[in-house]
Amino acid sequence: MTKDIAIKQINNKLNLNLNSTNTNWSNINSNGIWSMEPNCARKKHKLYLLLNNNRSKKIHVFEIPANHAVYDKFYIRNDRNVYRLLFNVGDNDFIETLNHINLTNFYKGLIDYL
Repeated sequence: MTKDIAIKQINNKLNLNLNSTNTNWSNINSNGIWSMEPNCARKKHKLYLLLNNNRSKKIHVFEIPANHAVYDKFYIRNDRNVYRLLFNVGDNDFIETLNHINLTNFYKGLIDYL
């Protein structure tokens, strides 16, 4: 599954308006977690986060509104103007592990794929 294919399928199934600019994507990395670094300027616009669980073949979709207070809780890297978001892989628990932020309220749904 690629980000572009996922965006098309999510837009069709969940009736959203994702594109490559407003969306951050994470596959399971070599450390066995999801990791992403959205640019801090993204908080000015709606932000979509996609967590691809290639083990269960599910992509979890989150929508964070522009200027939401949760952005103030995200960890910001000192060396770059990006948020650092880490998640343990699972299909039921969506807590960002650096600052222990539960993102369940932003959950829009999931798509299954083969």
